[in-house]
Amino acid sequence: MVLRPKMIRAKVRYVALAITLLLIASTVYWIGSTAYDAEQALWATCVVSAAAEQYVSQHGRWPTSWKELESVSASVGTVYSWPSDSAEIQKYVDVDFSLTLPEIADQEIDDFRAIKPKVPAYRAYRPSFARLLEMARKVVDAQRAKKKPLPKHSTPPTDQTKQIGTFGGQRSNVRANVRGCHGPPSLDNRASGD
Repeated sequence: MVLRPKMIRAKVRYVALAITLLLIASTVYWIGSTAYDAEQALWATCVVSAAAEQYVSQHGRWPTSWKELESVSASVGTVYSWPSDSAEIQKYVDVDFSLTLPEIADQEIDDFRAIKPKVPAYRAYRPSFARLLEMARKVVDAQRAKKKPLPKHSTPPTDQTKQIGTFGGQRSNVRANVRGCHGPPSLDNRASGD
């Protein structure tokens, strides 16, 4: 059987069309799955941050394992339930269990590394980090205050000193009234892939 040039061109067109459709379909799938992973990582990070905040509040230290972190319950109102969805959440979030609470309390929100999404995620989880950092600082400051009482001959700081120094006796440089994990992320909060 001899193939004519018209038949060859027609077959080439069909193959080219099939390849083009396959590329378009795979691109759409990739975009969709990336967006899905970013959303899942956002909510998983929020839940882990809330659980860590609860753990620090109850135990006065940073957890040393997922098992310890799973000993507390946390509710953020997301697609995940803590601790029952821990295995699924661990696919999207890394926790540095080697850190101590004072090391975490000394971190700034822009350099926070105790909890990180494993995949690019919407960055609306940052307010939950702010709440966790405030709790860590509160606990660490209370622990330090117990170890270093004021000498009897010194006078307590005045109200003006408190306001200028550490904001009511606590170090705080983050806002507590932000609500990033309680609503859908905006496009401005998307990660740049870092």
